[in-house]
Amino acid sequence: MNLYRFTSRDGERGQALVVMVAALIAMIAMVAVIVDGGNAWAQQRDTQNGTDAAAEAGAIVIVQNFGGAATPACGDWDCAVAAGVAAAAANNGISVPTAYYTDVQGDMLTPLGAVTASEGSAAQVGAGVFPPGASGVRAKGTKSFKTFVAGIVGQTDWTANTEATAVAGTLEGTCAAIDGCGILPVTFPVTVSDCDNTGALQIGDDPYGFQPLNQAIQDRDSGALSRLSIVPLCKNGPGDVGWLDFGCGNLATQILPPGCNASFDIPTWIKATTGNPNAVQNEMATWIGQVVLLPLFDGTCKDVPSSSLLQDCTDPGVGNNTYYHMPAFVPMLLYEVHIQGNNHPECNLPPGGPPAGGNGSNGCLKGWFIDDYITSGRVGAFDPNAVPQPLGIQLLK
Repeated sequence: MNLYRFTSRDGERGQALVVMVAALIAMIAMVAVIVDGGNAWAQQRDTQNGTDAAAEAGAIVIVQNFGGAATPACGDWDCAVAAGVAAAAANNGISVPTAYYTDVQGDMLTPLGAVTASEGSAAQVGAGVFPPGASGVRAKGTKSFKTFVAGIVGQTDWTANTEATAVAGTLEGTCAAIDGCGILPVTFPVTVSDCDNTGALQIGDDPYGFQPLNQAIQDRDSGALSRLSIVPLCKNGPGDVGWLDFGCGNLATQILPPGCNASFDIPTWIKATTGNPNAVQNEMATWIGQVVLLPLFDGTCKDVPSSSLLQDCTDPGVGNNTYYHMPAFVPMLLYEVHIQGNNHPECNLPPGGPPAGGNGSNGCLKGWFIDDYITSGRVGAFDPNAVPQPLGIQLLK
């Protein structure tokens, strides 16, 4: 009979197996950290962006309330705020199970309008009450997603949780044209398309980044034009650029300083003009070297919806009878204007960038975008008895 003799080499083989298993587990963990960790970071960022948008959508409805808009079609302002939050959440692929009303400082309010730190006593959006003094929305966003590697160790589902607060009120630092704020009657999309439809750029991101005014002036005076932006005037339809009717004369009159003597609530609807933009090169050029306000639009409509909400538009419209929805105005230090005629080579050449985009271009503006969107500036408490002031929103966190 043969007897198996245990040797030290057998023990070494057993130890090697344990080491290999441990190493394999460590490798899986490292891959999970890299793959699922990166995905989790991206999902968290997307969820935060969606929650920001939901809070801002609720604040935009509150701005409309401050601006004296008609009672929403759903019957009251609470349901309109809830609809705005829900629509923004759905558009961004997240859930907002809970949102609360806040004051202009971002503190939660009870249904009677008192400040509270307790979510249990705070007025929830969509609960049927629009509290006195409601000036903002605190949204709690969430998004569940599948893991790629961590499922091997039982982690198949993760959840991103975020929070954002946006408030509405009187914009500080904006003024009417008569007080020195030149608002030009030409509007660009929030995401600017080049004229041959090969690219789209977000204002605020390079090469359309914001510059401090003193830096832009220094660049202009020294001839350092690397940060100069080219903003195309395209002829491809209302999705690209629009000329506006501010209601104070013809297009040329509205452009010449001081322009229209009126402030604008934000967001606002403004109708397209019937004027000829090819005839206003000289009028636009009078603003070269000055800071002007450019309206930015995020949609068009044949008629202004009864709720004033962009999402309630049923016909985007075309041509001179189109209304543009303006959620923001952005300041620009104007450097060059090219409008008269078509296909300006200057709009596809330095200084500045990016090129306007070939055959679709019938002009451009060149300049530096200054600081930040007007709507993301600081807001103060809304006073219904005060002289009308521009209204807007501010994302607090």
